[in-house]
Amino acid sequence: MRQALRLHFDYDSFELSSKSAKLLAAFRTVFPEDTLTPDNPAAEQSYHSIEISETGGVFQIEGESPSLIASSFEEIAYAIMRIMSDSFVSHVSEEQMVMHASTAVFGSTAVLFSGSSGSGKTSLALAFSEFDGFVGDECAYINVPSATVRHEAFPFQIKECNVDMMSRYGAGAKLDVYEDAVGEASYLPLDALHRYTEKRIPISAVVFPAYGPGNEPCSIARISPTELPELILGSLIGPSKPSSALATCLSMCGSHGIRFYKAAYSDASECAETLYEFLEKERQRR
Repeated sequence: MRQALRLHFDYDSFELSSKSAKLLAAFRTVFPEDTLTPDNPAAEQSYHSIEISETGGVFQIEGESPSLIASSFEEIAYAIMRIMSDSFVSHVSEEQMVMHASTAVFGSTAVLFSGSSGSGKTSLALAFSEFDGFVGDECAYINVPSATVRHEAFPFQIKECNVDMMSRYGAGAKLDVYEDAVGEASYLPLDALHRYTEKRIPISAVVFPAYGPGNEPCSIARISPTELPELILGSLIGPSKPSSALATCLSMCGSHGIRFYKAAYSDASECAETLYEFLEKERQRR
C-alpha cells in the first residue's frame, strides 16, 4: 500500500509517496516537526509530487521531476534531498541572492561560511555554532536591501569521512545517503544543534574556509580585493548574471560593513574558537 509524507516549507512543499515505509520513516526522522504536514490538512496546499517506486531493490522517481533510477536506498535518498534543495534554490534565486554557504550566529549577527564542497564550510560552521547557534547548511538566502540571511528548515549534511563531526552529531536520527561526488554521508535533524530560529539575521562577515589534514595551527586573514571576485563568483546564484550578482554582493557588503576573511585549518573546533576571538576583536575595533 502506497503511503505519503507531506513536507511544507516557506519556499516550497513536497509530497513523497512510496510503498516503502522504511524510506518514508527515515525522511520523517530528520525534518523538524513544523515542516511535517498532516495527511489531510484542513487547507488545500499545492505540493510537488515525488513518487518513488521500488522493484527488486531498484528505485525510481517519477512525478514532476525527470524520471530517475537508483540502485540503492542511499542513492535514492540523496536524489530526493537534492530535488528538494534544488527546488528551494530555483524558487528563491528568481527574486533573492543565494550563496552556497553554511551559516552560524555571532552575537546578534550571522557569519556565512562559503566555499565548494570539501572546503570545510559545514564543519567550521557547526563548530562555530557551539558558541551562539546554527542558522543553516548548504544555501543561504540573502535579502540584499537589508543584508540579512535565512535558511529553510532543512537537515544538515555531514560526510561519513568527517569522523569528528559524525562522532559529535551522528548518534541520533539520521538519513544515510550516497552520491559519487559526495560519497557516504548523512543528513541529520537541525534539532541536534544549538539552533537559531529567527527568520532573518543581519550578516556581519563571510568566511571562506580551506580545510587541510595535518597539525597546522588555524590561520585567519582578511581577503584582499583582488582575491574576492573569484571566491564570490563561485558561490553566488541568481537572480542576475554573474557579473551583476558580484557587483550587487560587493555593493551590499560595502554598504553594510560586511567583512571577508579566509580561514585555513585542520581542526574545526580549534579554528572556530580562534575565529570567534578574532571576530570579537575586529568588532571591538570598529
